[in-house]
Amino acid sequence: MICFALVCVFAIRIEMLTLGDEVATGLGIHAGRTRAQTVVLAGILSGAVISVAGLLGFIGLIVPNVVQNVILEISGCKFCLHAVWGRF
Repeated sequence: MICFALVCVFAIRIEMLTLGDEVATGLGIHAGRTRAQTVVLAGILSGAVISVAGLLGFIGLIVPNVVQNVILEISGCKFCLHAVWGRF
């Protein structure tokens, strides 16, 4: 929540950076510092999102490979097997 509030605060500065470094500096924004703070904030937010939703993506990547290795040559709907194994 704190990072989201910081993003709202930095939104105006980031918008000013889209006008160019010279214009942003003329408007009182330190371009290098704002850019560095934005990168750090983006990294923190990315880490938070991945820590919450990363397990779902991991399961989505691993289950098809496990199904292929465990059930080698069963004919039929492999997609159904992937869905059933991904559920557990």
